[in-house]
Amino acid sequence: MTEPAAPHEEATAASWTQRASLALTVDSRLWTFVIAGAAVLGCLLRALRWIDNPGLWLDESFLSINLLDKSFSGILGQLQFLQSAPPAFLAVQKGIETTVGNADWELRAFPVFASLVSVLLFVYIARKLLAPPAAALAVLLFATSEPMLLRAADVKHYSTDVAATTILVALYLWATDVPIEHRSHRIVVLVVVAPITVAFSFAAAFVVAALIAALLVCALEARSQQTAYIAIAGGVAALLSFGAVYAVAASNLKHVSASILGSGGDQHVSVGHLRTVKNAWWMFKDPGGFVNDTNSLAALLAGLAVVALWKRGSLDRFALLVAPFAFAAVADAARRYPLGGRFSFFLVPLILVLVGRGAQALVGLSRRPLLVGAGVALFLVGPTLAIAAYHATKPPARSDIKPLLSHLVRDWRPGDSLYVYPDAQYQLRYYTECTDCAISGKTFPWPSRLAPPGPPGDQYARALESVPPTVVVGSRTDPSAPLGDLSRLPRRGRVWLLFSTDPLSHHGLDDENLILWTLERKGKLLDELRVRGARLYLVQRNGA
Repeated sequence: MTEPAAPHEEATAASWTQRASLALTVDSRLWTFVIAGAAVLGCLLRALRWIDNPGLWLDESFLSINLLDKSFSGILGQLQFLQSAPPAFLAVQKGIETTVGNADWELRAFPVFASLVSVLLFVYIARKLLAPPAAALAVLLFATSEPMLLRAADVKHYSTDVAATTILVALYLWATDVPIEHRSHRIVVLVVVAPITVAFSFAAAFVVAALIAALLVCALEARSQQTAYIAIAGGVAALLSFGAVYAVAASNLKHVSASILGSGGDQHVSVGHLRTVKNAWWMFKDPGGFVNDTNSLAALLAGLAVVALWKRGSLDRFALLVAPFAFAAVADAARRYPLGGRFSFFLVPLILVLVGRGAQALVGLSRRPLLVGAGVALFLVGPTLAIAAYHATKPPARSDIKPLLSHLVRDWRPGDSLYVYPDAQYQLRYYTECTDCAISGKTFPWPSRLAPPGPPGDQYARALESVPPTVVVGSRTDPSAPLGDLSRLPRRGRVWLLFSTDPLSHHGLDDENLILWTLERKGKLLDELRVRGARLYLVQRNGA
């Protein structure tokens, strides 16, 4: 429900702008320019992450192998490597893989599109809910948040979680932006779209529940039975949609939930252990993006915003912005949905709106609004903007094995051998099967043997089989690993070693150092190549 701003809030917005400079008092379009610039920056930063196109990292590889190996019907069934994703997201990704191509940049196209859409929708949300300076702050934070950028072009559904939240909140604000007697057709659009978003995002169910609650509050305040009936119908449709989605994804969700949250006797309400409170606090850093202790200020501002919304009497806005956190916290406490990290990306738009609203309220309480406003903005935006600027020229990658594979193909000689560290086999499996990638199995000079599907729920089931003595894939389960794996390699000649992600530890050393130390005792390190999150070594073995 749209309500006129309270007098002290109007004074807040005016003081923040009027005291900045004469230009702000004359032309409020400056804030529009700042917000538009922030939106352009956010879209540009996301596009740069997609253009950078590093090699798929471990988690992306898990899902991408399923996309390559399974049919349309198969992708909606049991997935390998402990994967789960909303069915509509999987269907879109499989459609892209089938009709457009299976290269890494093609599989990342839909997630980055969803990320770009969320930026534009967040601008609309911020301008509707916040004073212009606070809206500019929120949009800048949304545009430059490193966790958001890191997942923007990821072959996973986290950016669609964010897009689903922004779609639902933007539609609610659009639907309630007209007098109650003219809202019916807009609310119908809202309740039709809401169940669809659940098919693209599991977490959208929390936002849809909050949205229905907000509509019921509107109906109660306006005494509109029609709005209440439409809201109830929308809630029933959303519940049916969630039931259908859960039925399709249940087999995968069961294994993922057991892996993350525990199973059996471990599934209990854990509020008494303060786990949920800890997760909620940590959420401001990951995925909220507030670093270097700015998360404390962000949490304080969000709390101030909650109080301000409640005191003002904006109960529908309170339900819309706060209820998703309450629903997610209850689910986390009951060990049904994890709070924090990549699973809470859907809450980031709401977190940033609350932070902006809290900053707006704080400035309104201050006798020096310009000083307080500028200080809060610099303290919050400065670190995120600095990190985004640094990564614009040096994009991060969690495990970019593509340049290593290119180097390996170029420098491979007859008689060479390859050792693949266990975690690297999943990325190598994807590029072995990819037909549209710049580096793929058709160019590999070593033999490849794909492993059969592993048991359900085994995240680290084998993806590749060894072809000794030319190719040896390390084992995660063999007690003698990793040294036992080396015995399957030739005792003489050149051996390549491919590592990605962080190695495990054995005998007091991490596997990578242990293997190199063992081989160099009776050999010589000839070549070493390190890229973002991955390493390649060449060792000359002289016999053992």
